Amino acid sequence: MVVVIPVLIFQSSSSDSPKSAEGMTNSATSSKRYDLISRRIAGSGVSYETLFSEGSPQNKALLWITAEDPAQLRPDDEFLLARYSLAVFYYATHDDFMFQTTVMNLTTSTEPPEHVDLGDGETLEPPQLQPPPEGEVESFGDDLAGQPNWINEQGWLSGRGYCLWHGVECHHRPGTSVYDTHYDGNNGIILLNMTENNVRGKVPAEVFHINTDLRWVSLSGNGFFGTVPTELSMLTQLRYLSLANNFFTGSLPNSIHKLTDLSRLYVDGNYFQGRLPARLGDLSQLQSFSIYNNLFTGTISPDISKLRNLTTLYMDINHLTGSIPGEIGKMTMLVDLRLRHNKLRGSIPTELGGLTRLEILYLDRNTLTGTIPTELGLIVRMNEMHLYRNKLGGPIPSTLGSMHDLTSLYLDNNHLTGGIPSDFGHLNDLEQLFVHKNYLNGTMPTEVGNMLNLRNFRIYTNGLVGSIPSEIGNAWKLEFLYLHDNILSGTVPSSLGGLNKLEKLRLYW
Repeated sequence: MVVVIPVLIFQSSSSDSPKSAEGMTNSATSSKRYDLISRRIAGSGVSYETLFSEGSPQNKALLWITAEDPAQLRPDDEFLLARYSLAVFYYATHDDFMFQTTVMNLTTSTEPPEHVDLGDGETLEPPQLQPPPEGEVESFGDDLAGQPNWINEQGWLSGRGYCLWHGVECHHRPGTSVYDTHYDGNNGIILLNMTENNVRGKVPAEVFHINTDLRWVSLSGNGFFGTVPTELSMLTQLRYLSLANNFFTGSLPNSIHKLTDLSRLYVDGNYFQGRLPARLGDLSQLQSFSIYNNLFTGTISPDISKLRNLTTLYMDINHLTGSIPGEIGKMTMLVDLRLRHNKLRGSIPTELGGLTRLEILYLDRNTLTGTIPTELGLIVRMNEMHLYRNKLGGPIPSTLGSMHDLTSLYLDNNHLTGGIPSDFGHLNDLEQLFVHKNYLNGTMPTEVGNMLNLRNFRIYTNGLVGSIPSEIGNAWKLEFLYLHDNILSGTVPSSLGGLNKLEKLRLYW
């Protein structure tokens, strides 16, 4: 066999820098070592096409581990491939290139956007991600320009064992504590944590293909872009995966259903698009699933109900269509369900009343019709319920008055009729009550005065008649009271003068 050794022109300013693959001299290269290592890497089934491509991350990693790595592992060392894969990851995110992509205006919020109060009777909605114009190329380097790649790269490409490199942890060594996972040595990698480390580039397949012992991967809050390598599905022992708040595009790999040990999956704040993987229901151990603030399309499959251990489900701010499957009512462990700001239609399933552990429900900013199910009143642990900006009609169910833990209720901008149920007087913890811009009529119940924690009450732009009940003055924590644009009559109760915390009062009509 003829072994071809590349001849390199060196431009390194420091001959002893372990991070400069270009600094390798011919005298430092053993053709036999190079041959053995390159054969082993190519034989692993990864990097074959790019391994000998000059300037590629894979080629740089090969040259580094062959001649410049101070550790100089034997070609047959058990952990040579893992060390090589990390070197590929390093070079793939240190190349000198201008970050250009077709994505723009990515939100960096780590929590779903709130129903923001502007203080003038309106609420502010966050912008929804939109696909960029075809062919347009935008640089997203503005946020990252002038900042070095990798805020912390301690230990990387040094002679130390990679288990001591920043963001890397390994299996503990025999005779040591199970928590002793960060040490100067090489071993099976179980954790890769690059959270908010200003890492920029594409994720190379090698880091997943070789390190199949990984249990915990977080790449969140960086500048990763491109598609997610399909080799991700090889991490069958993975329990935690966060790709949130990057610039990833394309679809989620359909093979992600193979990660059956996964309990946390976060891909929010990217530019993922297309339909969700068909077999998500196979992730039976999943407890938290977040895809909010992407460009996903298609419907919510009834099979999602197979995720019986799920406690948080964030699917808001996408382009999901169709109806809300009633099967979600079988996901009885749910505590937080957010489907807001999509293109969902149809009625709210009555089966949601079976989610007795639910504390937060966001269904706002869709095109939901029909009435508010009385069964929702069975969810006595509910803390926040957001149904605003839909096309819901009919009366407000009196059963909602059974939600004694409720602090925020947003029903505004719908087609609701009737009055405010007197049972709402039992909502002693309620702080925010928005029912404005509906078709409510009748009189205002005196029981409103029993809501002693009420801070923000908005019932304007309806058809209420009669007088303002004096009992409303008992709600002494009120800060905003908007009653305008109704058909109220009579005098203004003097009890309102005792609302010392009141900042805005609107009574005109």
